[in-house]
Amino acid sequence: GNVGNQATCDAQGFVIQSGYLSALFYSIFLAAYFLMSVKYNWRESQWKKIEPMLHSAAIIVPAASGAFCLREDLFNPTVRFCWIQSYPINCESSHEIECIRGEEAQKFRLTFMFLPIVMGVFSVFACMTMLCLYVRRIESDALSHSLRWRSNAQSGSGELKKTKQVFQKACWYVGALVLVWSPSMINVVASKVTDVKPWLAFFLQLIAAVVMPSQGLLNAFVYSKFKLHSVIGSSISSMGKRLSFWSEEGRRFSGGNDTYVNEANDQINIDYAEPLDEESERKLNEIETAFNMK
Repeated sequence: GNVGNQATCDAQGFVIQSGYLSALFYSIFLAAYFLMSVKYNWRESQWKKIEPMLHSAAIIVPAASGAFCLREDLFNPTVRFCWIQSYPINCESSHEIECIRGEEAQKFRLTFMFLPIVMGVFSVFACMTMLCLYVRRIESDALSHSLRWRSNAQSGSGELKKTKQVFQKACWYVGALVLVWSPSMINVVASKVTDVKPWLAFFLQLIAAVVMPSQGLLNAFVYSKFKLHSVIGSSISSMGKRLSFWSEEGRRFSGGNDTYVNEANDQINIDYAEPLDEESERKLNEIETAFNMK
C-alpha cells in the first residue's frame, strides 16, 4: 500500500514518471553513440557540441510529461506506488464507481509509457542492427582484401568472428532493455484488453518493481563485462594493418617471422590480394580511432 497524502503521491509519481522516461532516453543515446562513433566516425569534439542538447532532452521532455500528469491529476495510488492511475482504482472501467481523479488514466498510461517504451526498444534495436551490418561489411571487405587460399581445404576458413561478437553484445544490450520493460508493458496491455486476475496483476507489478530500477545496472554489466566498443576495435584495426601482408592462418603458419613468409607462401600456394587503396586504408584508420575513443 501507499502511505502519505496527495502531495507526497504527486511528488512520487512525478519522480517515477520523469525518472523512467529519462533512463529510456539515455539508453537510446548510448546506442546512438556507438553507431555514430563507429559508422559515421563522430569524434569526441562533435559529441561535446551536442551533449548539452542530449542531456537537456533527457531531462526536459520527461519532466514535461510529469508536469502534464500533475496538471491532469493523473498521479494517484496504485498497488505498489503512486503513478498514472484513476482514483478510486479502476473507476474508469466501472459503471458503478465515479472517478474522483484520473478519469483518462488508461489512455495516458499508453501515451506516456507504452508508446515511449516501444519506440525506445525499436530505436535501440535499429541502432544495434545498423552497427552489426556495418561491422559485417567492413570485416567482409577486410577478408576480401586479405590473402586468398587456392586450396579447397582452406577456401572456407574465412569467418566473420568480430561480426558474431558484435551481434552477441548487441543482443545482450537489447535483451537487457526488453527484460526491464516487458513486465510493465505486459501489465499495461493486459489491463487494456482484458480483465486481469488480481494475482496476475500483482505478480506482474511485483516483477516490474524489481527489474525496472535495474536498467542502469544491466547497462553497466553489459559495457563493463563485454566492452562492446572495445571488443571490436583493436582486432579490426590490427587486421586492417596486415591486410596487404598475410592472413591470420598464414601468419601462424610462418610463426610470425618475416623470414619464412615466402617459403610458407610457396608451400600452401597463396595468392596475395591487391593492396588496399587510399580510401579503404583511410576508413580502416577512422574505424580504429572510433573504437578506441575514451
